[in-house]
Amino acid sequence: MMDLLEKYRAAERMLPQYTREMVINGSPKIRWLDGVFFSYDRETRGESGKETVNVRVNSLTGEEEIRSGEAGNPQGALNGDTDPAQARRSEKSGFSVSPDGHCRLFYRGHNLYLLDGGGETQLTFDGEPLCEYGCYVDVYSQITVKRQGAAEHPLVLWSPDGHYFVTYRADRRAVKKLYAIESFGDSPQDIRPRLWEYPCPFAGDSDGELPHFALCVGDVKLRNMTMVQAPAYLDPVFTSEEKSFVRWLPDSSGFYFTWFSRGYGEGRLYLAEAATGAARQIVRETTDTFLNLGAFGQLDGFGSYQFSNFVTADRKLAFWQSERSGYAHLYRYRLDTGACEGDLFDAACREMIVQKLVKVDEAAGRIYFMANNVPDCSDPLYYQLFAVNFDGSGLARLTPEDAVHRVTIGEQAFVDTYSRVDLPPVTVLRDLEGALIRELERADVSGLLAAGYQVPERFTVKAADGVTGLWGILVRPAGFSTDVKYPVIDYIYGGAQLYNVPREFTWDNAMGREAMGGLQG
Repeated sequence: MMDLLEKYRAAERMLPQYTREMVINGSPKIRWLDGVFFSYDRETRGESGKETVNVRVNSLTGEEEIRSGEAGNPQGALNGDTDPAQARRSEKSGFSVSPDGHCRLFYRGHNLYLLDGGGETQLTFDGEPLCEYGCYVDVYSQITVKRQGAAEHPLVLWSPDGHYFVTYRADRRAVKKLYAIESFGDSPQDIRPRLWEYPCPFAGDSDGELPHFALCVGDVKLRNMTMVQAPAYLDPVFTSEEKSFVRWLPDSSGFYFTWFSRGYGEGRLYLAEAATGAARQIVRETTDTFLNLGAFGQLDGFGSYQFSNFVTADRKLAFWQSERSGYAHLYRYRLDTGACEGDLFDAACREMIVQKLVKVDEAAGRIYFMANNVPDCSDPLYYQLFAVNFDGSGLARLTPEDAVHRVTIGEQAFVDTYSRVDLPPVTVLRDLEGALIRELERADVSGLLAAGYQVPERFTVKAADGVTGLWGILVRPAGFSTDVKYPVIDYIYGGAQLYNVPREFTWDNAMGREAMGGLQG
């Protein structure tokens, strides 16, 4: 039996600052560079700690692998250049930089300016306090950002050719204020509280008291801005490389975006013209309850685009994720007639739930997507990779293991890391038909187990209605003995923001919380 001090020490060993160092190669970060070449950092327990592994998928029968002695910039190793997108993301000077690096956008006096080889041009003239273009808006952290003195830059999504950009005008002038008190200043001598205020809408406010976010498109060659001809959002809009409500067509001629009403009772898909801002409504869906449209950091979406829908580059078809049948599926629309041609999935997979779109191969007419509630899986929240043709034929599951799968995909293959709470992560390379090419990494969890980690046990029970399945885990206490009776702590989370029962092998938590909510302690 463990005494009380031993129990506390065992619990301390399971804090995330310790456990995150105890597993190696549990979550390789795959970097695809050109569709057939990728790299990742292989962790080692030696002095170096890491080495870069470079893999080129030359064909479906083999690949070339090169190891360097230390982790580094794999693209630099190939061509001596840095990733321009990464350079833009790390920009701290208050500019948003075009893909070719020739144009910069910045704020001055609440208006938007363009700086390029032709000099400095003012693009907007109606900016004023609380009515600004591409400004950072987050009711949860606005004051924190201001206190830290962060250099804000306009939040824009550039077209692939750098000719256009999309941003928004945030009009918050009618929004009522919320106040916060900073209990003391920046130094021990500054003991007087400081009052902060910021516009913060409440659920009971009228539409006129809410912020209005209207999309607009900029043309850096004509040096002008045009409002997009679509309704304003009543929620903050994201337009950036990391997170966006907008996605450009590959030829930069237009972009599509998902619009939703206050309360998510209505959703629309628009296709807009870059040159004019004219927007055509492609899809409109309404409900008396709630449309599950936004991703907001969860698994849904398509790359940085926050929604699981898309318009084909030839402007002939659109695919829209909808729960109109009770399960999230993909529906095909024709742009020439506006007609919905139906669900891509037949009755055999009626209960499957479509999640994140991973890849769209328009030449092959094939969609790759994550799905859950898969009949052959032991847990409905195990994510699997599927593919289906534009016409609904050829549905195939590409990840056979009964586990949670996280994939990154290239032109000829994809890398898959899969695990369960009772199965340490395995990373493999598969072709686009799901056939195994080779195993890349198998996580080393020996350090975690040596520290006393108790591998959870999965179980399934019925809810009080006797019908609904509930999936949970059992974590036995440190020093568990079959000769002792223990109380059972039923640890649940009643909110809608996240689930408390992990599905993947868990040794870290990005939010700083203990793994599994502290049950390991």
